[in-house]
Amino acid sequence: ATSLRDITAELIVLYGNDAIYAAQSVHVHIFEPIRYAIADDLFSFDWEDKLTSNELALTLVRTVDDFMVDLRKCMDDFLLKKTLDALIPASTMFYLRCLLRKAVMLRGVGMPLFHDNTKALRRISGDIEAIREYFNSFVHDMPALKRVIEKEFGILITVHDVMSAANDSSCGDAFDSTP
Repeated sequence: ATSLRDITAELIVLYGNDAIYAAQSVHVHIFEPIRYAIADDLFSFDWEDKLTSNELALTLVRTVDDFMVDLRKCMDDFLLKKTLDALIPASTMFYLRCLLRKAVMLRGVGMPLFHDNTKALRRISGDIEAIREYFNSFVHDMPALKRVIEKEFGILITVHDVMSAANDSSCGDAFDSTP
């Protein structure tokens, strides 16, 4: 009987750890359609000039939310928190990777990153806020997320601040992608 209890307890721990791992890995599947839908358009000239209401950031938010609605049906709060712990940095890293990819791509062909740096910085700020607001909507039920949100979005805000400082006219055109 003791051996059976030990094996059962070990099995429960193993299944629990597997559930946590699965919850923390679900972002890979969530970001697949997001990458397909918006990665190429994010930071494009249309994003800068035509998409003035943060439409691409809202597409990211709506897609994440669609998945979260489904996940709420099959996960308890503990596993949802683990999922969000992974989704928050996945969201910020996706956004940052798209920005860096676009900068590297345009640098290779000698084109500027943006037509209007000030307008692009406003768009970036709006995108960050839209995504951040979505994740902040979970803080009431999961207060520990606040620290994760502050840490992860702090990275994007710092990048935005550096870009804003580089946009200062005394620095010349720091967004010029030509070598």
